[in-house]
Amino acid sequence: MGFRWISRQARSDHGFLPAPRAGPGQPWPYRYEFHIATGASLEDRVVYRIEFTNKLTPAPAPTAADSLGGGNELLWQLTGGTETMKVTRFTVRPQIQTPFGKTQPSSDEVVLGDGLPVLPNNHGPQTDRLIYGLGPFKGYDSGDPASRTIGLFDQAFVDKFIQNLSNGGQIIAGQFDDPYQLDEKGIFDLVNLNASDLGGISGARGSEAPSRDVFTGFNVFSIALEVPISDVFPGGIPHNGVLKPDSTDSLIRIWASISRQQTQTVDPNNIITGVKGGGEWVQVGRNALPLFDAGLVGTQRQTLYLHSSPMKDVTNFGADILFPVLVRDIEALGIYKALGLPDSTVAKLEGPRIDIINVINLDRPIPVQDGFTGDVLTLDAATDSKFPNGRRLGGGTAPNRNQVNVNSVLISLIAAGDPGAGLAKGVEVNDKDYLDRFPFLAIAHQGLLLSLFNVQLSYVIWRKKESRMNILRFIATLLMSAAPLAAHDMWIEPTSFLGDTGKIIGLRLRVGQDFLGDPLPRDPALIDQFISIDSTGRKPVYGRDGADPAGLIHVAEPGLLIIGYQSHPQPIVLPANTFNQYLREEGLEAIAELRERRNQTNSDAREIFSRCAKSLVYYGTPTAAQGDQAVGFTLELVAEKNPYTLRAGQDLPMRLTYEGRPLPDTLVVAMNRANPAAKMTARTDKTGHVTFRPQQDGIWLTKAVHMVPAPAGTNADWVSFWASLTFELKSSGTGAAAK
Repeated sequence: MGFRWISRQARSDHGFLPAPRAGPGQPWPYRYEFHIATGASLEDRVVYRIEFTNKLTPAPAPTAADSLGGGNELLWQLTGGTETMKVTRFTVRPQIQTPFGKTQPSSDEVVLGDGLPVLPNNHGPQTDRLIYGLGPFKGYDSGDPASRTIGLFDQAFVDKFIQNLSNGGQIIAGQFDDPYQLDEKGIFDLVNLNASDLGGISGARGSEAPSRDVFTGFNVFSIALEVPISDVFPGGIPHNGVLKPDSTDSLIRIWASISRQQTQTVDPNNIITGVKGGGEWVQVGRNALPLFDAGLVGTQRQTLYLHSSPMKDVTNFGADILFPVLVRDIEALGIYKALGLPDSTVAKLEGPRIDIINVINLDRPIPVQDGFTGDVLTLDAATDSKFPNGRRLGGGTAPNRNQVNVNSVLISLIAAGDPGAGLAKGVEVNDKDYLDRFPFLAIAHQGLLLSLFNVQLSYVIWRKKESRMNILRFIATLLMSAAPLAAHDMWIEPTSFLGDTGKIIGLRLRVGQDFLGDPLPRDPALIDQFISIDSTGRKPVYGRDGADPAGLIHVAEPGLLIIGYQSHPQPIVLPANTFNQYLREEGLEAIAELRERRNQTNSDAREIFSRCAKSLVYYGTPTAAQGDQAVGFTLELVAEKNPYTLRAGQDLPMRLTYEGRPLPDTLVVAMNRANPAAKMTARTDKTGHVTFRPQQDGIWLTKAVHMVPAPAGTNADWVSFWASLTFELKSSGTGAAAK
């Protein structure tokens, strides 16, 4: 088990000149430190310090007889200069109460690695050959341009610079693809968000100024560090593998800092930077939660933020969190009015916002006071990491997507009171695929193609349990990707099923099995209908292409809100065994018998399938008069009682229709998210009705499948329709029974 950190130091130069470096044999004038605390306290438990040293042999003044290389060269990579790093671990011994008072805290210092080579820059094809020795070089006189057009800087070369540490960890530092994504130009224009990020309101910018990731195509100098969990919990993780939401003993709290010496003096003997440092080391930068300083801390306190530790964040920035200025800015821009939010809802968003503090503290019993609550990444080491309990770089629905968009999470939390509302997603696709192993970052873009220099620091963390259970889960994920059968259910999962009017909710589409699913991002090529129905009528659901949630909706009126999604038909070919198995699982015995009569049981099946998903959301006080209704989908489940008026143990009658007519003798399945294995099953009667008696509160999924022979000329054997309906039962009780 281990932890991995990735620190973004400075977005790279354009590949022509190196980033600033220290003089001959002198340390780079900055220290990078990763701080780890455990439990409720923010007191350092372990600190990892990374320091860089550059060496360059001075050369005499140039002459005509000089050979290539040396300090007179214009480009760093030709000088023969080197860059190495040193990694030191400081383990802090806490204060101990004695009869004479508390002891002073002290630390054990261990050098984990020194003189470790740093990954050089990906300058371009000629550097690859002449400096890195990655292939034969042919000059301009050869007539062959390959040495100037074909880069050889690859993953195998990068991996040579992954350095092993004496504690069993690993580190690599150097230039990588910038993994950050943000429509920064829109944010900097006074939160000028795209219409697709705001529920499709007409007053927002649209296709004339589309969202773009300003970091696309650029590199960043990064540090990726992996350390063993025994460094942090020498006696093992408390109650490892068991979630205890009321405890703090298994929590780790992490933040990163940058320091330099207090005095910088002109030094003509430093042949590169021309300065030398002196005096105490002082903090000049820090980071932990994405956008904490930019999204919460006011401008006049941002310098204080950079120079202070999280230990004083409640005193220094408590008011910034409780009364977020971003909400007032959004109100002034007219966004809330455009969305129809009532003044009472906006007043709640303006503060005090204890909900933001609870999210920062992972909803654990952490005191809201200095030394305990602050801008740190908090995660529970006893359970597997998945947002909000940490997140890995990548790990999304595609190799170039993250598990979540952390920018959207924070802005949605602040502006809408719901981290899953899906606001300000802007862009979510990286320009390169992430690695699925350490260091997880994609290799740098070739410097020949870059044209920007900038400096920035950010920080992400991923924790992975190296256990047999995780290996089995990984194998299961691979099987799910390879076999469409294992992920055939599709449902709508709103970010909130219940609440007050005035909220913006995200509508997530999920594909999976047993109520465990992967995101299905919005794809206009798949959407036949994506609608909502409330007391004011039927409306389209807006969203941004490629986004998850796939839609955003503003709940303007109290009452029952019906969400519907129907896809265009999609073709698929399934092996005979796979198809036969899913016919059995979905209660389609009649189709299996028909295949047998046609002598097709051992033949692959060509199928065209469509999704017909619905979800019921309720805001306000539920009434029996407001209920589900048919929305006109080809296959449709309709709840004939408002589930939000029911309690556990009461009957929920449902109706299944196909092309608007009752569908008899069809299997309907109901399951609760908390216990999906305890499925309830029943077949519809001759009028298409079925009744369930759920005896457990929580979120419910009901589903049914109908299949018919494909019409002639469709190049398919079968046509199937997959209906689902989700809702939340808010009562008490355990277990479930079918009637």
